[in-house]
Amino acid sequence: MIIDDDDDDIELFCEAVKAADCSASCITAQSAEEALETLSLHPEYNLTCIFLDLNMPRLNGKQCLVKLKEIPHLAHVPIVIFSTSSRDKYAAEVKQLGAVAFLTKPSRHDDLVLAVRWALDRDWDALETLIPSYYPIRRQA
Repeated sequence: MIIDDDDDDIELFCEAVKAADCSASCITAQSAEEALETLSLHPEYNLTCIFLDLNMPRLNGKQCLVKLKEIPHLAHVPIVIFSTSSRDKYAAEVKQLGAVAFLTKPSRHDDLVLAVRWALDRDWDALETLIPSYYPIRRQA
């Protein structure tokens, strides 16, 4: 699942999921509120992990993370903070709140596909070694 208020980032993320594993599907939410409602109403969703944007209006990623961890059927689901924000500034804090990793949004599509593969394999250490980029994801020409 991807929770992000940027339509382009959601689209690119879902493309990366398909490229990483053609049998995987991508559930999307454009806000923390939408994600919490959807996931509360659908306990049958078998989530491998959740990628959660940090900077969203109204309910931000940190607040959403805390609320997701309070939902019993989601407590075991790994959550990766996926943001353009500085890893140095937020990584320790979001891990204390229950995130398994902090990933700065890669600028290259291939790096995003690799990150999704590592997340599907639950290789959190490898995920955090991805060379950080502080620029939004953009399609490669």
